[in-house]
Amino acid sequence: MPVSVFTDVGCYVDFNEETYVATISRNGTVLEILPNLTGMRKNQDTGFYVPLEVCARFVDDILYVPVRAVAEELELYVSWDAVNAVVTLNSAG
Repeated sequence: MPVSVFTDVGCYVDFNEETYVATISRNGTVLEILPNLTGMRKNQDTGFYVPLEVCARFVDDILYVPVRAVAEELELYVSWDAVNAVVTLNSAG
């Protein structure tokens, strides 16, 4: 899912074009994601590394991130409607 979708659920999203680091933050949790790496950094001050099953990737100049992994680290709820192929993110269960 494009990283920008996280702004729709109240997250701050930034992309540093010099370092290729995408930063997503919500309620004091900060995630840093680099394309093509199977991990992301959570709260840099504590040095916590979160492994990812799939890496973030650029497709047509848009950064796509593993939505479930990112959402869960930000304490967002993810639901999948298989019939309609729709992912829903929200901050309340």
